[in-house]
Amino acid sequence: PLQGLVDLDAERVRLDKEIARVASEKDKSEAKLAKFGAGVPAAVVEQERARLVDWSAKLEALTAQRARLG
Repeated sequence: PLQGLVDLDAERVRLDKEIARVASEKDKSEAKLAKFGAGVPAAVVEQERARLVDWSAKLEALTAQRARLG
């Protein structure tokens, strides 16, 4: 339905770039959580866990959107 209104190739490229960026941020968040030791305040750990959930949700949504474009 978007054909003719949106440049699908350009949108695919944009989504691929955004997926790569979000995946990188998700990986950084996972790495931070893996490095946290016992001395890290619980609030900091929870904040990073929330970020990880957010990045994961964004990545899932972008991946689904990209899959719909083919």
